[in-house]
Amino acid sequence: MRNKIIKNARRIVIKIGTGVLTASKTTEKFGINKFRLDAFVNQIIGLIDQGREVIIITSGAVGIGCNTLGFNEKPDAIPERQAAAAVGQIQLMHMYQEAFHNLERKGHRYPVAQLLLTQDLVDNRIQYLNARNTIFKLLEKKIIPIINENDTVSVEEIRFGDNDNLSAIVAHLVEADLALNLSTVGGLLDNDGRVIPEVEVITDEIKSFVKKGYSKFGTGGMSSKLSAAEKIVAAGGAMIIANGEKDKIIRNIFFSEEENEGTMFFPRKRKLSTKRRWIAYTKSSRGEITVDRGAAAALIKKGTSLLPIGVSAVHGKFKAGDMVKVVNEKSSEIARGLVNYSAFEIKKIKGKKSSEITKILGEENTRYEEVIHRDNLVLTKRG
Repeated sequence: MRNKIIKNARRIVIKIGTGVLTASKTTEKFGINKFRLDAFVNQIIGLIDQGREVIIITSGAVGIGCNTLGFNEKPDAIPERQAAAAVGQIQLMHMYQEAFHNLERKGHRYPVAQLLLTQDLVDNRIQYLNARNTIFKLLEKKIIPIINENDTVSVEEIRFGDNDNLSAIVAHLVEADLALNLSTVGGLLDNDGRVIPEVEVITDEIKSFVKKGYSKFGTGGMSSKLSAAEKIVAAGGAMIIANGEKDKIIRNIFFSEEENEGTMFFPRKRKLSTKRRWIAYTKSSRGEITVDRGAAAALIKKGTSLLPIGVSAVHGKFKAGDMVKVVNEKSSEIARGLVNYSAFEIKKIKGKKSSEITKILGEENTRYEEVIHRDNLVLTKRG
């Protein structure tokens, strides 16, 4: 099954982490390992020449900027971090552009394009679709999209958190068949330190193997990679975590059937629509709704809408149209959806019949019978 997924993957998201791009072969202490970047580009071109579409998620801008600005580690202060990103991003893109240009052959060009994203951009449905259409147009024109978070303007409220999460969001955005996460480890390790080659279902036991770790200039760790894998496979894609420091790693994964590099997370059989991917795994949550046992069962087993009578508690401040988490009585998330009413309004109508909404809120504030309509609700866990 693993080889079949890899062979049939036509649209691929490749995330290259900071730790992979910064290493000893560079002459600068915390600069980019140009030898490795060139090797990645060469292998990616091999995929493109096969007729596959590749979208690159790259880290490294802040690290380069820190080196240029003389920082010994990533600064905590937002202005300094954003300054480092501004300085480093232009250098990083120049390196990619130069690497692809140097490998151009007669009749084969590999132009690149830069896209800088923020969470608030993909939270907006219209901007989300615009970004999606832009990437598709670039791919149609045989231009390689290279994506990073816009760290020069991001603050905590609009950050993706790390490029592992960004890679999952982009995988949903473009409906990728496969996401490859290149890290400084060989994959997900078990308690004996051995790489787990395949994960069919991400269970609590699988999660127990995660040990949090962060690099000097990176922001992720295996925990964030596993979280990204959960999001990708839940929507019908596959993901591989592999050691980006290993020579010819991309070539080994896609062109060698003997070597099972890294850890592959198998996709669920269902494939979510673009809208449902956006609701469940892209748009950021603004609050939480707790439902009783009967409502939880109805959502999970019957695929119903969420009515006010099934709501037992409301947490957070959100407005109509925001995305919220739906949790059961044990506080375990079971779904996410777009609410028809604000938190203030839902607190008033929770536990009531739909026929009572107008009496409680007034006719001018009564919009729907449901708190969340089933067309705007996606099951995330069957908890």
